[in-house]
Amino acid sequence: MSSEAAPPAVISRDRLFTLPVILLWLAAHVALGIVGRLSPLVATTHAAVVAVLVLGLAFFGHRIDRLVAATAYAALGDVYWRMTSSRAPWEFSKYLLAVGAIAILFRVGRNWIRPGPPLVFLACLVPGLVMTVFALGLGPSRDKISLQEMGIISLALAVLAFRQLVASTTEAWNLGWVLLGPVVAVLAVTTYATLEASGITFTGESNFTVTGGFGPNQVSSILGLGILICVLLAFQRRSKQTLILLVGLGLWLTWAAFLTFARGGVYSLVIAAGALLLVGVNTRGARVRSIVTLAVGVVGLMVMFASANDFTGSWLETRYSGNASGGGGRTSLADQDLQVFFGHPVWGVGTGQSSRYHTGGILTGASNHTEFTRILADHGLLGLIILALLGSMVVSGFRHSRSQWNRLLVAAFSVWALTTMLHAATRVAAVGLVFALTQLRVEPDDPRLGR
Repeated sequence: MSSEAAPPAVISRDRLFTLPVILLWLAAHVALGIVGRLSPLVATTHAAVVAVLVLGLAFFGHRIDRLVAATAYAALGDVYWRMTSSRAPWEFSKYLLAVGAIAILFRVGRNWIRPGPPLVFLACLVPGLVMTVFALGLGPSRDKISLQEMGIISLALAVLAFRQLVASTTEAWNLGWVLLGPVVAVLAVTTYATLEASGITFTGESNFTVTGGFGPNQVSSILGLGILICVLLAFQRRSKQTLILLVGLGLWLTWAAFLTFARGGVYSLVIAAGALLLVGVNTRGARVRSIVTLAVGVVGLMVMFASANDFTGSWLETRYSGNASGGGGRTSLADQDLQVFFGHPVWGVGTGQSSRYHTGGILTGASNHTEFTRILADHGLLGLIILALLGSMVVSGFRHSRSQWNRLLVAAFSVWALTTMLHAATRVAAVGLVFALTQLRVEPDDPRLGR
């Protein structure tokens, strides 16, 4: 992985994640999930080790690919750390993503490529931040800003950083498996919590028992992202053994995602996978694999849904049939955000301040769930510019993609990040990381193949 200015020889072609390494990697994270579930000290130690790794590579490392891998891994660690009750700070992953992105920018030098949109994006956030500091004071505003804005700040910094980089498809393969590590740890916690529970009671609501007491929507989102990564990796032409492993892991993740009863993560997965396949069937060289993936995916979803539905006594079907409650609260909060925007259209009400305008029973003072309406309410007309810049970044990702697989990545990851912002805002750092990865230019190992 290299910066644009670096000589091509810097680009690594080494396939680190061979089948034996993959099996060891996955097994280690299954063990990490189970042991972390039993002992928060283990999860806390894991968070500390990851932080030291990111900081060490940021200040003393010499290889960008290792810094990118560590930063990406850290960005996906927050759900595991939260659901295992580790002592890691709540927004720890977002700060590590921001630190890693800044380190990458220092590493590549001053001649940044296409810096305008992400820098304007960050500048548009400043007035809202200042308004909140003046309204609440430095101490209280710090927590509010960290909770509400750090996700979008780390997104912009990561976009700026990944725009400077070019990767080979083999490096993308390695990075994909790095990302699956924390996802598998979350999967292991979810599976262990399900198996150890004595007599799970399912209803038409999201299920906190199978997620170890942590937010089902965030767990579902990470599990859905894991499935999407499996699909993307399956499009790289590797061995049959790794393809079978990806299918098996994807099915396991699907079953666990259904059991959370949180529909947002599943919906984001389906829409993002649909975007990937739509691009795939319109791309020469990827059509057949897209059709096969679609067939396997539909069958896999049906089988896993039927299995999970039987396990839950048909409550899963009730949850997805529309007869269960849920989703109305998010819609109401989004509507109230829009009312705040129209009432304060110029500057908005300041970072994190729109939640003070939320009313209606349990929704009173509730945090925003839809990032787009929160940005409008908090930042006013500058929020419109921010949303327009998000769209322009997606277009830029497509325009500067360097391979067939790169275009599939942009389609899948941009749609996943944007749809996740609809129901989970930027509560998990994965949203910022995944969106930023759409700016990574991935070129074929052999340019003659174009994939």
